Amino acid sequence: MSASHFTQSQLLEKFETALANAEHPGIAPQLATAGYDAGVLAADRDLLALTRTARDAQQTEAAEARVAHETEAMAEKAARAAFTLLHRLIHLGDRRAKDLDIESILQTKALPAPEAAFLDYATALLERIGANAGVAAALAGVGVTTARVAELRGLLDAMRQANIAQDKERGEAEQATAVFHTLVEQVRLAYDLLDITARQALSATPQMLELMGFGAV
Repeated sequence: MSASHFTQSQLLEKFETALANAEHPGIAPQLATAGYDAGVLAADRDLLALTRTARDAQQTEAAEARVAHETEAMAEKAARAAFTLLHRLIHLGDRRAKDLDIESILQTKALPAPEAAFLDYATALLERIGANAGVAAALAGVGVTTARVAELRGLLDAMRQANIAQDKERGEAEQATAVFHTLVEQVRLAYDLLDITARQALSATPQMLELMGFGAV
């Protein structure tokens, strides 16, 4: 059966079986006569080992990418929750002070949905608060102190850093996946070539062909 019919896991297992039995005393001489000697066998074993290593790396990078995605999602949720509360506190401060010019401070009733737009808006909002001493004093009376503003800036910084980490891990995962898939295709070719060679070399001993895992077509 052609390697194209196997899943990646099946292919690696079947290739390993074929290589493990290629040195059998009743198989190796016939394969060598057909050109599949010890050097070719060693190269195929190296390819299999490299592909397994690449698979492990791909799985590791994929797991790290998932963690980075979850971390970024949590950082965004934390920041949005904090700025939703900030909006409420600004409204409370406006009701108490009555002259905050809340529209110029908030400039929107709802937080922007796109991530980049939210970061830009939240950053600018904190700058507007800090730039007006009267607004800052009024908001400090409802809990939006200098320390709280610093904490909010920290949440935005954490969100940005999580974004950077997520992009990095996603890129590494994509790269690892591409390498693994390339090696798997090389294994498919090597397996099919060994299949063809074994069928030619072992045509008189079908039981040896079966031992290598190459049954009837």
